[in-house]
Amino acid sequence: MCGFYEKYSLMNFDSGVTSSKLKPLSGTAIMRALLAFASEASENLKANVQNLELEIAQELDSTNKILQENLKNKTKTCALIAQRQTSGRGRLARKWYSEEFGSITLSVGFNLPKDTEHLASFTILAGLKICQNLRKSFGDKFLLKWPNDIYFDGKKLSGMLANLRVDSDSLGLVFGVGFNCNLTSLPPEIADTAVSLSAGVENIDRDFCAALIIFSILQAKEALLNFDSINLPEEFKEFDYLNNRAVKADLGGETIDGLARGITKKGELLIEKNNQSGDIHVLNSGEAFLKK
Repeated sequence: MCGFYEKYSLMNFDSGVTSSKLKPLSGTAIMRALLAFASEASENLKANVQNLELEIAQELDSTNKILQENLKNKTKTCALIAQRQTSGRGRLARKWYSEEFGSITLSVGFNLPKDTEHLASFTILAGLKICQNLRKSFGDKFLLKWPNDIYFDGKKLSGMLANLRVDSDSLGLVFGVGFNCNLTSLPPEIADTAVSLSAGVENIDRDFCAALIIFSILQAKEALLNFDSINLPEEFKEFDYLNNRAVKADLGGETIDGLARGITKKGELLIEKNNQSGDIHVLNSGEAFLKK
């Protein structure tokens, strides 16, 4: 892509790099952790990890933007990490706060067959895989807030954003994650609502966390291609931050108030309306907020 990228693969993999709290992310350490995650995975997933093209940039405006611009010419699954991200964005173009040595800002991109279905469910699939792997590593305080936020101990830990490119013969999916790992501080405007993993977990290895996120996205890709074998509502139930809580959704001129009642097979949010008949509204876009 550009001259300031470092590229990592099994070809230049070694085992002599360690990471610490205030060191840049290490490609070799991330590759090592990815291989460990993949050791008990399916053969397809293991091959996806082994063939992964991992690149780390010192500074980028947006990993999603850069990877999306370059993905069409890629034959392998690609992961792009920024040591510093200057203009990261979440849903609805909201700015994502990041801190060098404290944040993880990365994107994973891959091309898919043109007839791939259920693409709208990918964010839920990836969020579930990330939450499942975080719980295995750090305990049970991780939840998924529909559609694209991961919560830790009641506050926002991570945001996710999917971008899709449609060509005549293929689809390109880029999935970005911003993750608060070892933040030293939070801006006043988000200090009450956001959290860093280091607030509840000691001795965090950012390389391990970056590998966990990348591996989870690769797991989600495999799940997408085998979607009919998944019971998405059942899997989501255990991690549902909004479950049975009072929510409000703004539909652009219309407001839906009610109780969150899980998701559909496609990953749409179910809201039981606050009316006498208790009608169920299916929310397939937008956002739902907890009512205060």
